Amino acid sequence: MSSGYILYYIDTYPSELQGRNIVQIWAKQLRYLGMAYKANTFYFHYALDGDEFTITLRHSVHPNLPSDSIKKIGFNLGMCYLIDMMEITLPEKVWVYKKLPTSGRAYWENLFEEEVIEKLYEYDLPTSRKYVTWEYGDQVADLRLAPFPSNRNKAAICLTGGKESLSIFKTLKGKKPLLLFFLNPEINVHRQRVYQTVKDDYPTVKTSSNRDTIFEKLLKRYPGFPGGVDMVHLLFNTMLYGDSCEYVLLGNEYSSNYPNTIYEGHVLNHQYIKTIHTCEQLNRYVHEFVTEGFSYYSPFFGMYELLISDLLFKDDEYLAVWTSCNRTTSTINFCSNCHKCAFSYLIGRLKRPESYLSRFFSRDMMQDVALYRPLMDFVGVKPFDCVGDKTEVWVGLELLKRKGVDNPVIRYYTEHIRPEIEKEIDKDIKQITSIQRVPIQVPEELQDIFYSALGVSAPPR
Repeated sequence: MSSGYILYYIDTYPSELQGRNIVQIWAKQLRYLGMAYKANTFYFHYALDGDEFTITLRHSVHPNLPSDSIKKIGFNLGMCYLIDMMEITLPEKVWVYKKLPTSGRAYWENLFEEEVIEKLYEYDLPTSRKYVTWEYGDQVADLRLAPFPSNRNKAAICLTGGKESLSIFKTLKGKKPLLLFFLNPEINVHRQRVYQTVKDDYPTVKTSSNRDTIFEKLLKRYPGFPGGVDMVHLLFNTMLYGDSCEYVLLGNEYSSNYPNTIYEGHVLNHQYIKTIHTCEQLNRYVHEFVTEGFSYYSPFFGMYELLISDLLFKDDEYLAVWTSCNRTTSTINFCSNCHKCAFSYLIGRLKRPESYLSRFFSRDMMQDVALYRPLMDFVGVKPFDCVGDKTEVWVGLELLKRKGVDNPVIRYYTEHIRPEIEKEIDKDIKQITSIQRVPIQVPEELQDIFYSALGVSAPPR
């Protein structure tokens, strides 16, 4: 998942939880009590099984929207935190202090039900546990914002150091006015490095929040982990700057739509929050209840990661802050021991020699067959990480093989995988390196910029 919380929290589970009957320690009731905004700070108030606590959120740049609009966006940000906490605690009942229209309630309820499937799978819990009793207060929520100005021209981009966000940034810089957004960079060494790299050259906004401190406290009582709905967080955070920004761009790729496995008849996709379906549902909610004047797009919804990497590796600019690993430190971009690193190494190896990649990775990862097997074997669950589809991995290995690269991973692919797919591999290469038609298109001005940068033709509009 884009937030990287899963690895972080699994590594920090309290030891006293080991061996306990986890079904007995989930929450009974989680309540969203209210929201306040003062002195450029949001205060989101919650109660969990009788204990009350407050999550704070502050932006480095004060939004210029009317106070009423800021508070309405704030209500939705509070709903995002609510979903995060539900994933940790799996409450039986949830209460929200405002009443939403039926279809508005359905958005948040369905978001939780889809996001929590991975949690239920990990803990071997029945999928019926995703159905929570939702209750609402008597006050009807009016979430409609005042109209935004008509002369907006900026695009908001969330920069993390991942290849997708850097590829968007590198492609649009100088071609489109940008607002660079950083979600809580102080708690992430690598995001802080990216922020320090660009903050003096571009308009930037960063947030600070105590949410991780609150989550750590919850994890001492409940054994869950937040998968994170950061795409939703980011849309509403950047909407606060809708007086200058037309939309927010997030770098979600085509292969994020492929699931990891099926659990009790339910599709389980670790990258569900990055999918086209999620984008459609979120934009529908925003446009129906909040504003028609702000949207979320990904210029990469029709692109596999091999194609996106063409933009990242056009030159070496910003590669010093490139990462796709959840275990970065102040001295390393990649831990060189996880599936995300293995996939990133494969992508990088298609563009650069091993000697170049040694700047970022502590070893030649394609010596480690065991680490790559879950990414390419026919049988088995796709790793629960943000990695490409198996076909994308096969194509990457095939292209390296055709370049004359030889290593243990390519030899394993040649012996165990390639004989079964040899007749289809050329068709797969064409598929993976082409633009896919998808139901969501970015604005035409952006399509022209990205497709021109790639030297490819856009699908028919």
